[in-house]
Amino acid sequence: MTYVASYYHTFARMKNEQKSGRRIANIIGQLKDCDDRKAEYSRLVSALLEWIRLKIQELNGRQLPNSLDGIQRLLLAFKQYRTVEKPPK
Repeated sequence: MTYVASYYHTFARMKNEQKSGRRIANIIGQLKDCDDRKAEYSRLVSALLEWIRLKIQELNGRQLPNSLDGIQRLLLAFKQYRTVEKPPK
């Protein structure tokens, strides 16, 4: 009977250790996912800031034409910017 109790306690302890191992693995997986998301966010923010810097330089150096054709070309370029180039919110 003592051997049966010993086996029971051994297997119960193994089950608890496996459960603890799964919990630790789950936490480590969540931490890795969090780090990956932080890196992706940093990459996106850097790209956005670079895009903003370039657009500020481009828009500060603009010269408005004094003709209807020139204004229409600028309006067409603005429409293209708004639909194609502008990043989504």
